[in-house]
Amino acid sequence: MKRKCTNIKCSNFRKHLSESEVICPACGMAPVKDIKNRKDSGQEISSLSKKIKSLRVGYLWRNVASFQLTIITILIYVICALLLIYADDLRNLIIYNNPSAKNTDIDTIPIGSAGLPSCDAALFGSCSSNHELLHSSESFKISKSIEQEIQNQLSGEILINLPNEMTLSTKEKVEIRIAKKGIKDLKKGLRGKGTPEIETIKISPIMKIRLIGDKFDIKALSHEVQPITNFDFTQWEWEIIPREVGNQSLEVSVSLIIKIPQINETLVKDYPVYEKKIKVKVSQFETMKLLILGVIVLLVLWIIISNRTNLTAWIKQKTINNSHENFDKVKSQVFKSVIIVLGNGNLGIGFPSITVQILSEGNILPIQHLGELPPAPEIIEVYHNWQSQYNGFIEEKNKISRMERKQGNVTSFSQVDIEKLAEELEEKLNKWLNAEQFLSIDRILRERFNRSDEIQVIIQSENIHVRRLPWHLWDFLKPYRKAEIALSSPFYDRTLKTAVTRNRIRILSILGDDKGINIDKDRQLLAKIDAETTFLVKPNPQELNEQLWSEQGWDILCFSGHSSSEMDGSNGWIYINDTDKLTIPELKNALSTAIERGLQIAIFNSCDGLGLANQLASLHIPQIIVMREPVPDAVAQEFLKNFLTGFASGKSFYLAVREAREKLQSLEQYYPCASWLPIICQNPAEIPPTWDSLRHTS
Repeated sequence: MKRKCTNIKCSNFRKHLSESEVICPACGMAPVKDIKNRKDSGQEISSLSKKIKSLRVGYLWRNVASFQLTIITILIYVICALLLIYADDLRNLIIYNNPSAKNTDIDTIPIGSAGLPSCDAALFGSCSSNHELLHSSESFKISKSIEQEIQNQLSGEILINLPNEMTLSTKEKVEIRIAKKGIKDLKKGLRGKGTPEIETIKISPIMKIRLIGDKFDIKALSHEVQPITNFDFTQWEWEIIPREVGNQSLEVSVSLIIKIPQINETLVKDYPVYEKKIKVKVSQFETMKLLILGVIVLLVLWIIISNRTNLTAWIKQKTINNSHENFDKVKSQVFKSVIIVLGNGNLGIGFPSITVQILSEGNILPIQHLGELPPAPEIIEVYHNWQSQYNGFIEEKNKISRMERKQGNVTSFSQVDIEKLAEELEEKLNKWLNAEQFLSIDRILRERFNRSDEIQVIIQSENIHVRRLPWHLWDFLKPYRKAEIALSSPFYDRTLKTAVTRNRIRILSILGDDKGINIDKDRQLLAKIDAETTFLVKPNPQELNEQLWSEQGWDILCFSGHSSSEMDGSNGWIYINDTDKLTIPELKNALSTAIERGLQIAIFNSCDGLGLANQLASLHIPQIIVMREPVPDAVAQEFLKNFLTGFASGKSFYLAVREAREKLQSLEQYYPCASWLPIICQNPAEIPPTWDSLRHTS
């Protein structure tokens, strides 16, 4: 008898097995004996087939049901997505088919409880001051009327020409055109670089278009509100400049302007805003510049870091060897300079050869002109008369002056006489300077300078009478309120300076012989200045020398006390204490060292200092301030106060001197010609300092 495995899942299913196998070796189930007759065998096979079929159908149904569920889920997702995408279109379709659900979409007219337009909503025309409430039926009629007016508007076309790409900070043109249907060549003559887009829209007789973009500078070239004509298009234009890189939004707002006869109102209906993303990029030129700049910066940083030791040493050596050049580059007021060189000659025979050098701001080399001056011996006579009256008045009235007292006969001197002689001296001085031989120089100076210019006018001469003249009374200077006179020696040079480090401006104040004067006031004034001030009170010569030799150096030297000069101005001396007086040559080595270590300004707030200035000029000190005649104590104190205040506040050296000198005029009712006394003696090879430049180089 044959045996078969009845397990449909077994690999031996329907295969014959040997009679000796009690169970199937593949699945472990007992095999079924083969039936002898065919009928029984057929029934068995039929029953077995039904079981197999039922198993297959069940399996297939389960898989089909799972697949259907998946398909249904996907369809639901797709329908939801379509509903979200086309929600606005469905809403419009519902509104179109259901009149009760329609909305006029009048953006600028809020509807009140009675359905009336608000007065604030009308952009054109005027609204009556008071509206009466209407019945609901009337409100509905108005709404229908508004809808009907909108539907009645003609069909037209709009062309929007916006650029796709722009370059940062580069101007582009934007154009929008609207025309009625049938107008040809809507794209003709466009100047913008964009891609024109044309759409069909409802148009009204008057339309309004606005261009909006937060990241753009927008300049309208046409009016926002314009009429729409029958035979041609209407154009709106703008110039736009992008301010930021990236994708920037530019929006176009289009509005219909509609007249509603039923309510006698002009309303505005806005279309949905048209938005476009414009790519703003940096130009290739700008990118290249930034790239090159970045490479240069990195290269410089690499060089500095790699060579910082050598660079530090080089800077230090350069500072020591070229300190005078560094001083020239210090931030200070740049002057326009005039040097008037009075060569061989004197007031008795005139000056047949005068050279005028003009150095304007920004010029390296001066402009030079020639002239001459005629003899003027009467000026010497008037000056001597004035000087005699002035000196006598100071002593007779017992005015405290900073000049050594001289014994002699005392005569009567009148302030009126001094003032008359001063006027006469001024008149003769200007008559001399207005001589025909000198007029060409005067004209050139007036052509070269503006009245607002700061000008240093340097009179260069060795003649003592020329140096004593009140040059500030020259008519040429009167309209130039920022010009000041200085004296100079014909021989000058620049001293090679040694770099000295100091934290603050250093002032050496020498308080010398004070018989009959009050120099303690000078000390109080100097103590208030923001500087490191050392006071030497009646020092002996050795103490003064030691201080001038200070390793730290000095910026300003100020002497207060008695002094005097030879009549010819060749020499002068200062009284440093009650018994000792010194000349400049006796301090030559110490002063030369102080100048090398940075001494810029020497102030001799004492009498008759032209002899001192003449000696100091041989040492090439940059700037000196002296008094040309005996100076009353009150005048000296007032000048020092005003000069230090103005100079320390930021005024230029020359302007501070001029203002301080002119302020002395308030004392001339007591001390005639007080404003004549201070005078600058300038080394033309040096640049006048400012207070900030002194602080910078200290």
